[in-house]
Formats: sequence, structure tokens, C-alpha cells
Amino acid sequence: MSWKINPWLQTDSGLGFYFFEPDEKQITIEDIAHSASNNCRFSGHTKTFFSVAQHSCNVHDIFVDRWKHDEEDEMFALLHDAAEPYISDIPAGIKQHIFVLHPVHKEYIHINDFENGLLRDYILPKFTGASSERISEWLDPSHPVWIADAVALMWEKRDVLRKHMDWNQKLPADQEIPTQTIDALYPEKAWILFFNRYRKLKQKLRIKGFVN
Repeated sequence: MSWKINPWLQTDSGLGFYFFEPDEKQITIEDIAHSASNNCRFSGHTKTFFSVAQHSCNVHDIFVDRWKHDEEDEMFALLHDAAEPYISDIPAGIKQHIFVLHPVHKEYIHINDFENGLLRDYILPKFTGASSERISEWLDPSHPVWIADAVALMWEKRDVLRKHMDWNQKLPADQEIPTQTIDALYPEKAWILFFNRYRKLKQKLRIKGFVN
């Protein structure tokens, strides 16, 4: 099948990821970690390099520190942006206007629905072992992980961006930005931070019998 009909990308490990026919076997944590650690947040408009991988770890830490959780919740917090290695970290201002045309069905899919589909149907089942019902709860915008994501965003705005514009965005009254300053990591160290966090969580899930 032509790549124009079934578009794909080559991952760092040499696998082919087909956007409209994803295969769980072609999605690996190594590729996710590699891309997330090399992908700069805010389209690179930062004081220094700051990766999606480090952002993911920040969200994980905020969530674990502030909400009741188990190991599956923790893994979701770490992997909440794990579809971005396949579609990139698109700025929110334009992302809300992007639709993808399915090459066969000729139907338009909002990029957020496309991203959530990758998480719901392929990434989260593979790496958390969670039920579809639990994953649906995670992807609800009111879930605490997305609140932690918003806290991390404002934290990064303060410490990672050079200029401070008014984004007209407020956090819930019971949430505050962490007081410590973010130490932005280059890709190699961000990869280590992310991958080691994943490996420890996977071991916990294995002990509980959730993943292989």
C-alpha cells in the first residue's frame, strides 16, 4: 500500500509506525523515551532546551505528591503525553484547529481525538494493563493527571520561558505552582530520568501482575 494511502513514520529503532493502522508491536517504550527526550516543549521557544520527557516526569511527580493513586495511575501520569512521539508536541493555539483526513474513509478526525485514540487503544493498554473503563476515566479532562499537567504547564511557563505573557489561564484554587526552580535537562539526561522512572513503575506493575 502506498505511503500516501497509509502514511507512516520511521521510529528511532527502525520500526514503521502507520498512523491509521497502528500496531501495538510497533510501539516501544524505547522509541517513546527517545523521541520525548529529543522533543522540545513550546516549539523550542524556551530559554534552554526543555523536553517532553522531563515535562512528563514533572507531571508524574506533581500528581503523585498531591493525589491518592496506585501504580497504574502513576504510569498513566508518566505516559500522559506518550502519543506525542508519534504526532509531535503541537502548540495548543493551533492544535485546537487541526483535523486529520483519514486517507481511506475520507472522514476528518480532530487531532485531539486522534491522539486520544492512540493512548486509549494502543499505548495505555500496552504499558499499564488497565481496563478500557479505567483508561476512559484517565482521559476525562477532569482527571487529576490533567490538573497536574496544567500545574506543570504554569510551572514551566515561569521557569523555562524567557518572557512572561498573560495567558489568561488560572489554576484551581487549591493548586499552586511548585516553589523549586526547574533544572532543565538536555536530551541524554532527560532520557535517563524518564526511562528509569518507567522501569521502576513497570517493575511495580509486574509484581502486582498487571503487565508482562
